[in-house]
Amino acid sequence: MRRCRIRVFRGTAMPVATASQKEDAKAQNLKRTALELYLKDIAYNTLLTPQQEFDLAVRIRSGDRKSLEKMVESNLRFVITISKEYQGRGLPLEDLIAEGNVGLVRAATRYDETVGVKFTTYAVWWIRQGILSALAEKARMVRLPVNKIKHLCRLERIASGLKQELGREPNTEEVAKIAEMQPKQVQDLLDASRWHVSLDSPLEEGPDTSLLEIIEDKEAESPERVVMRRAMIEEIRSALETLSPREAQILKMYFGINGDEPMTLEQIGNQFSLTKERVRQIRDKALLALKHPSRMRRIKVYLGES
Repeated sequence: MRRCRIRVFRGTAMPVATASQKEDAKAQNLKRTALELYLKDIAYNTLLTPQQEFDLAVRIRSGDRKSLEKMVESNLRFVITISKEYQGRGLPLEDLIAEGNVGLVRAATRYDETVGVKFTTYAVWWIRQGILSALAEKARMVRLPVNKIKHLCRLERIASGLKQELGREPNTEEVAKIAEMQPKQVQDLLDASRWHVSLDSPLEEGPDTSLLEIIEDKEAESPERVVMRRAMIEEIRSALETLSPREAQILKMYFGINGDEPMTLEQIGNQFSLTKERVRQIRDKALLALKHPSRMRRIKVYLGES
C-alpha cells in the first residue's frame, strides 16, 4: 500500500485520509450531489395564489392525490428555508429537509381553508415539528421524563437571565440558588439532558413556540388548535400598529399577545382604573378600527363570536 502524503493543518501533521475516510467522503459527496440536484429540481416550482391554495385544499379533503402533490411541491422551497435554521444541531441539511417535508405533507392533509389562514402560516408548525422531533430523537431527549424536561426548561430560563445580569455564563451554584434547588440536583439534570440546544429556544420570532411543545403532552392543546390560536394572535399583532397606544395595550392584555396569560375585562379595568364596561367599549372600538373585513372575520373566529 502506498504511504499517504502528509499535509499541514495549522501546524499539525495529518494523513490525507484512510480508506474508510475516503469511503465516508465519497458518501458525503454523493449526498451533496443529490441535494444539489434536488435544490435545482425544485428551484422553479411556482408559488400558489390564495385562491389556488383554497381550491387545492378543498380537493385534498375530498381525497384528490394530485392536488395534495401540487400543494406539497409548491411549498418545498419553504421547507428548505425553515430547515436551514436548524443546521449545525446534529443532522445534515438533507435530513432536516426530509423531516420537514414529512411535516409539510401532514400540514397539507390537515389544512382547513375555511379558517382564512395562509397555508404557510399553518404549515410552519408542522414543518418545525418534524425537524425538531428528529433532532430530539437523535439527542435521546424523548427518553427524559416530562417533569425533568420542565425542570430543564426552567433552569434554561434562569441561566439565561443570570447571563444577561452577570455578563457571563452563571455557574451551577448561582443557578441552583435562584431555582431553590441543591447544586447537585441542578448538575444531575444538566448531565441527564446531554442536549446543547436550549429547550426554550423559540421556533419563531417571539416567545410563542418551544421544543417542549413538540413533545407529546396529553393535556396540551391539539396541534391544529395551537396553530390556529397563534395564527389569530399574529393577525391581531400585525394590526395593532393602526391603533392608539391604549387601545393596542388593552388588546394585547386581552389576547395575551406578549406571552402572558390573557386577562379578563375586569382585570384590565383594574389596571387602567376603568370599569369593565368601559374596557369592553374600548376593545370593541379598537376591533372596529381595524376595518379590514377579512382580518375582522379571522379575529372574530378567535374570539369565538359569530
